[in-house]
Amino acid sequence: MLTWIVGTDGDWVIATVRIVLGVVFFAHGAQKALGWFGGTGLQSTMRVFREQLQIPAPLALLSVAAEFLGGLGLIVGFLSRIAALGIAVVMIVALIAVHGKFGFFMNWYGEKKGHGIEYHILVLALALTVMIKGAGAFSLDQVLYQHFSAQNGVAFRGGTERGSSHIGQDNGKLGFTGSAAGMTRAFSYTILNLGTQSGHPKLEKRKRSAVSSQRRMTKTASHTDDESFGKDIHDAE
Repeated sequence: MLTWIVGTDGDWVIATVRIVLGVVFFAHGAQKALGWFGGTGLQSTMRVFREQLQIPAPLALLSVAAEFLGGLGLIVGFLSRIAALGIAVVMIVALIAVHGKFGFFMNWYGEKKGHGIEYHILVLALALTVMIKGAGAFSLDQVLYQHFSAQNGVAFRGGTERGSSHIGQDNGKLGFTGSAAGMTRAFSYTILNLGTQSGHPKLEKRKRSAVSSQRRMTKTASHTDDESFGKDIHDAE
């Protein structure tokens, strides 16, 4: 989930959108939270929200934080999708609760009692772009995304190597077992040959029995291979 939140590429166009949106809302938030740039400060802002807009204090505080902290987050590109989402929510509430009744255009000529929704639509379009594409280039999100991607890649390679190691160990065990069986058979034949060369009758009888058994096993294996080969040809046809 966190990888998706910070996921982005090095798109400088998206970075431009993000930084411009962040600067605008950092300035708006600083007016409301700190009284900078000719603003009224937090206490006056909270009073306007409660008394004039009938918005509860917790929601008013969240609105100010979304603009101020969200704008700052967009500037540096940290958790940009969440920052853009917070600003988009503020704009939707303002559009529905306050500015929708004043029409589309802003009050450029002072003929209306308030501003329309054109500014809010522009902000929503920019915020939606950031939410879809992420922070873009020159952002902390991009650095975090590359870090998480590298960690996931190392974990994947480590798991693959461990799996290959287990397979290699299993194959080694099988190879060792087969080699041990072959060595045992070779050792047995050597003992039998030595016995028959010495003229021992019991060893001669055991050799004949072993040779007969070996021939039966070879014949059975050959018959099985022929049946498997014939089945493969039949399936192919």
